[in-house]
Amino acid sequence: MTNTFTLPITLVTGMTEQGKTALIKQMHRHSFKTKKVILFRDPHSTYRYDAEGPHFQKTPVTEVFHDMEATSYDELMTLLYHIQSQKDVDEIIVTKAYDSNVDLLLYDTQKGAPFFQITHHIHVIDAVSFWFQYSSKDTIQTKSILHAEAVDHTIGELLVHQLELADSLYISNEKRLNEERLSELIWFLKKLNPLANIIPHHDFNNHTAFISDTVWPEERTTDYLYHLQMQAFKPKSPLALVGDYGIETFIYQSNSPASLSQLKAFFSHLPDGILRTKGVCHNPFDRESHTISQVGASVEIMSEECPYAKHSTPDYLTEFLFIGQHLNPQSIREKLDTCLLDVSYPLIKEH
Repeated sequence: MTNTFTLPITLVTGMTEQGKTALIKQMHRHSFKTKKVILFRDPHSTYRYDAEGPHFQKTPVTEVFHDMEATSYDELMTLLYHIQSQKDVDEIIVTKAYDSNVDLLLYDTQKGAPFFQITHHIHVIDAVSFWFQYSSKDTIQTKSILHAEAVDHTIGELLVHQLELADSLYISNEKRLNEERLSELIWFLKKLNPLANIIPHHDFNNHTAFISDTVWPEERTTDYLYHLQMQAFKPKSPLALVGDYGIETFIYQSNSPASLSQLKAFFSHLPDGILRTKGVCHNPFDRESHTISQVGASVEIMSEECPYAKHSTPDYLTEFLFIGQHLNPQSIREKLDTCLLDVSYPLIKEH
């Protein structure tokens, strides 16, 4: 089915409905193309407030901005092909409800390919509520299309996952921040997703050409972005920081494996200033690879079996990218050094 679908699709994500409405209005206003807007809403999502707060403030929907609504993948695909068959539409906009998992729209894990080809992905950010949403411990439980198991994500995790996969970041309410605060936010967004176009609401018309020229790369995945960030933010010295406006990056690398229990202790008492962490740790002794993702107070560790072979050119067995405010690289390095196992084991994966 994917090969026969030809209409361009723009995916709009974001945590605030008002910001997405403003974007879609501008997309209609600044283009002569005929568009249809589909709202995708996950009926299986469950919202849970964190007992200690502060809570994520859901913005009320004050107007209907979509032409039709889908609550399942099959229903969405039916609508997409129905619209195409009418032959009177130039572009489709699929906008996702804030509490729906973006994976439902982007990737089929069984097939290892997208459900359908996204032409553009624009993520909407509210400049005023961004940091509040980023640090929120409220959770949303969602289910995948093909599996029955439920997965919990914090508001911050959903926010970061969506914006890191987007090719454009649209900032609403930017006029309510002073110049320094807005520059700090934009610099942080550029660290989270250096591939994305940054589009302030008031300057949308000047960026429409950038959106049109952007091509959604097939390799655009979280792994692809991580490796690009590691190359872009690689320092000239082991303790060097890369940053501006108080937002900095620091890369930690070691040829020694780390103790998973010690790493868990490290992330339970993070050094001050760390906002975002990505890392991969390989342990040749238990033949496991651990992928670590930290967003605010939320830490996710995913482990998988990973065979290694001796007498090969070594890669870094422990590697982390830190993004934060006024980081202390010496303190971070010292604390991570205590997590390392007292061995030298230069290994790479078997082929």
